[in-house]
Amino acid sequence: MAYSNINRDKKQTGRAEKVKNLVFVVFLLVITTTSLLNIYRQWSTLNRAEARNHKLETEIASIEAENQLLRLKSAEATKSAYIDRKLREYFGLGTANDYWLILPPEDKNLELNQEVNVDNSKPLVLEWWELFFPLR
Repeated sequence: MAYSNINRDKKQTGRAEKVKNLVFVVFLLVITTTSLLNIYRQWSTLNRAEARNHKLETEIASIEAENQLLRLKSAEATKSAYIDRKLREYFGLGTANDYWLILPPEDKNLELNQEVNVDNSKPLVLEWWELFFPLR
């Protein structure tokens, strides 16, 4: 009859089952941990992307407003009234209906100055005040 140690075989089978279960649990822990880590990374990436999109949208809105303002300025700059105003401002050019004054040189302008009359008399109210309330 062949001799077998059933108890010993059961112990080895039990150990193998424990090792197998331990490897399975470690494998599940690794899978779960990496999955949670990836979810967190994707969530943080999504939040950063949303923040950047919001920033870019505000920049786009400000650039569009500036573009609209520049278009209005460009439309105004092509008008003849604007061009005439700038010609007068920068070059002193006028139209046919403008009047020009030709002034004499500065050394001859001395004759044009008016004399200044200084009146040092006191107002009547102040004279009456000093009459009744003299300062002493």
